[in-house]
Amino acid sequence: MKRFAVVCWLVGIVAFVGCGSANDPGSSNVLFNQIEGGVQDMETNVASKYYSGDLGEDRLGPALTSFQKSVAGTPIASDVDKMIKKFTEVSTLGSKRPKKDVLLKAVKELSGMVAEIKKKL
Repeated sequence: MKRFAVVCWLVGIVAFVGCGSANDPGSSNVLFNQIEGGVQDMETNVASKYYSGDLGEDRLGPALTSFQKSVAGTPIASDVDKMIKKFTEVSTLGSKRPKKDVLLKAVKELSGMVAEIKKKL
């Protein structure tokens, strides 16, 4: 009976903790999903007729930095560097309050870069 209780306890612990199959919050896939969602939100926000002038890009910085570190030395590292450079350009452009169509074009270019990286993952 004691052995059965120990086995049940171990199975319960493994079920609760998991076997490592869940995504690590810092993994490149999770980070990329955050980036992809954030860029889609930016595009939707700028395209809206109620655009307030706030891109909402401030939450993407940490994800971009972590993603860049997680893919360092991989074949997509240079693409990620280009995407981060484009992100910086879009952020700077947004702070200058350009015409909406100019900003939307820049955000769509960034979104295209994200889509290209997604194909390579």
